[in-house]
Amino acid sequence: MFGADLALVLTLGVAAGAVGAGWGGRWRRSRQDVRNWRTLFDSSPIPMYAYNLDTELLVAVNETLCERYGYRAEELVGGPLMRLHVESQQAELHDVVVALRGSRDAHFRRRWIQRKRSGEEIPVEISSRPLRQDGARVRVVAAIDISEKLQAEQALASQQRLQESLLEILPVPVFHKDRQGRYLGVNAAFVGLLGRPREAFVGKTVWEIAPPATAQVYHDADEALYAHPDTVQVYDAHVLSQAAGRRDV
Repeated sequence: MFGADLALVLTLGVAAGAVGAGWGGRWRRSRQDVRNWRTLFDSSPIPMYAYNLDTELLVAVNETLCERYGYRAEELVGGPLMRLHVESQQAELHDVVVALRGSRDAHFRRRWIQRKRSGEEIPVEISSRPLRQDGARVRVVAAIDISEKLQAEQALASQQRLQESLLEILPVPVFHKDRQGRYLGVNAAFVGLLGRPREAFVGKTVWEIAPPATAQVYHDADEALYAHPDTVQVYDAHVLSQAAGRRDV
C-alpha cells in the first residue's frame, strides 16, 4: 500500500506542479512538466484517469485502470466521465464537477461507487488535482479501491454495536471514556444510578458533571490507570444522584 500511496502523491504532485496556477487564475505549464506527469500517470499502479472539466469527457486513462476495470483505452477516451460511475450517483457527480469549475481547491477527495465494464460496482476514494492541457481545463484523478477498508470499518462498527449492546444489558453501571477523559458512552444502569439522561454525560468530562473535589478523585484515578494499564483498578468514591442524593460506590 505504501508504494501505491507514494505513486499517488508523486503523480498528483507533479500534476499540481504542471498547473503552476496563480491566485489570479493564470495557468502556466512547461513541456517537461507535462511529460513528467504523463509518465507517472501511465506507469502508476493506481487506476488513474483525466477528464475535461468543461465537457465532462475522459481525455486519458492509464493501463492500470483498463486492467482493473476491464476496458480498452479506446472504449473510454473521448467518452463520458459518467461511464465509470454508477447511475444512481451520476447527477450528484455532475453537480460536483460543476462546482469544481469555479473552485480554487487544488486537491479534491471524495468517496464514490464506480462501475467496471462487467457491471461490478466498487467503492473508491478518488483524489484529483487540476491541470491545463492544450488550453483545456483537466482534472487528473486517482481512484483507490477501498473495498477492504470499508469491510474493516463495517466490522469495527459491528463490534462496537455488539459491545454497546452487551454493556447496555449489564445490571451494574458502566461507562467508557477516551484518553482526554470525555465520556463516550454510558449504560442504562449508569443513567439510572445518577438519574440524568445520557446526553448529560456523553461528550463531557468529569469536570463538567461533578463537583471539583469529586472530579479530582476521578481524574487522578483515570491517570493512575493510564499509567498502569495492565492493573485492575478498585477504589471507593461517591456520586451525586439527582433522585437519591449522595451515593457511595
